[in-house]
Amino acid sequence: MSRSVRLINSGSGQPLIARLSLAINPWTRLRGLFGTSPLQPDQGLWLEPCNSVHMIGMRYALDVVFVDKAGLVVRLVPHLRPWQLSPIVRGARAAIELAAGSIERLDIRLGQTLRYDTTEATQGAPHP
Repeated sequence: MSRSVRLINSGSGQPLIARLSLAINPWTRLRGLFGTSPLQPDQGLWLEPCNSVHMIGMRYALDVVFVDKAGLVVRLVPHLRPWQLSPIVRGARAAIELAAGSIERLDIRLGQTLRYDTTEATQGAPHP
């Protein structure tokens, strides 16, 4: 996984996840969350490009949100269990993996628009 950013509901501007990691190159997408501890409620992983995920080798369930290139939520997959495969989601550009129960807890719905934001994550950070 790479740097941590925030997941934002584009419509309301409300932050949903404070610690969202980006998997946007072949190595980080391949590794995903394999071998990691279960996600905390404020953690997630944005995989792009991605239109399906697998849970082979995983030890915990995830909620998966698929978005198109504009960030529009096109498919919700709650409680994807270890060793399961998600459907291939036509039109999806990215998958957002969240702690199981996050879709309901955060009230994520089809048709919402989500994005990641680096602004606050880097503001005030010391420069090496």
